[in-house]
Amino acid sequence: MQIRRLTLDDAAAWYALRLEMLAEGPGIFSASLDDARQQGVAYAQERLKPRNYVFGAFVDDALVGAVGLSRLQNAKCQHKAGIWGMYVRPTARRSGTGRALMQALMHQAKHSPGILVLELSVTSEAPHAQALYEDLGFVRWGHEPAAMLVNERFIDEHHYSMWLMP
Repeated sequence: MQIRRLTLDDAAAWYALRLEMLAEGPGIFSASLDDARQQGVAYAQERLKPRNYVFGAFVDDALVGAVGLSRLQNAKCQHKAGIWGMYVRPTARRSGTGRALMQALMHQAKHSPGILVLELSVTSEAPHAQALYEDLGFVRWGHEPAAMLVNERFIDEHHYSMWLMP
């Protein structure tokens, strides 16, 4: 397995992975498959621009997982960065891929001047992701009941953060 930062050359592969993740997990991600289809590859190209960090996991040159990091833009919040879009294909799960992606992202954040806090949210439908984040040192600070409404069913969301000490 190889973990590396994705570039614009990876936009089509990452877009295909994004469609797969949204189809597989409608109760896990706040983005919808229909919206993603309307946004097209242009969304992937925008997210892969240098201001964001998107890391991908590759097995035999195939993208099997990805996770993104975006620094908050508000002047008073630039010390924080949000983690988003964590996904590993079912065939690559339980192999350490998710942990490796998160560790690469955390390393990048620690070496990005001014980022002091990482934030993420995870739904109640992703208990394995919650366990991974907690094992990596993220602390749950909030619970949002009925954060999403999917197929006439409410889904809760849990909020986590991690302080990066210099």
